[in-house]
Amino acid sequence: RGVNKSKDMLPSNDFTPSVIERLTREINKDKPPNQTRLRITQYLSLPYVNEYHKRKVYQILRQNDLLDKTKVSFYPDKKLGEILTRSALHPTPCNKQSASKCYDCDDLCMQKNIAYKLTCNICNAKYCGETGRFKRNRCWEHLKSVRNKNNKTAMGKHYLMSHPEIKEIPIEPFKFEVLKVCKDYADRMIWQSLYIKQLLPKINTQLSPEADSWQKTTWAIM
Repeated sequence: RGVNKSKDMLPSNDFTPSVIERLTREINKDKPPNQTRLRITQYLSLPYVNEYHKRKVYQILRQNDLLDKTKVSFYPDKKLGEILTRSALHPTPCNKQSASKCYDCDDLCMQKNIAYKLTCNICNAKYCGETGRFKRNRCWEHLKSVRNKNNKTAMGKHYLMSHPEIKEIPIEPFKFEVLKVCKDYADRMIWQSLYIKQLLPKINTQLSPEADSWQKTTWAIM
């Protein structure tokens, strides 16, 4: 536009056509290509939620005259399977409502699907068990059974059979240890059987009518 205006003015100032043409060529030579089309493009990357969310983003850009200047890309968010897998690797911290209901509290209080070992703090007898519920809940059931002197759990039955002379139950009657974090019920039963075979816990043998009953139960599941 400025070049054309200059070309109109030069003849009135006694410039010859050859000189005007040469000046025009030099101006065009120094001019960067596509100068008038130079435009800044912005890039925006957002997590994909749903189609409504996607349309809303484009609508906002259009209302603010940014749609032609912005390139938008949507990346997929985490899938439910990835969230569940990641949460399984990192157990939920214990919310510990009260100290009396969280016996032997540790980082695995809220872990499910475990094979575990109990050790009696009086005679050092051991028990290998499994549970699909929170470690805290199962531990509390054993403790409650011992304190109430009933046979609803293996450790409660052990105290009735092996320590009937004890009138006051110790504050810490046993130790609870997680041996293995398992995948499902069958996995728990297999690992429980392996630990029973390896550790030969006295309480399991004490409560079993047959010495190899744990093995028969496990292979029946498989």
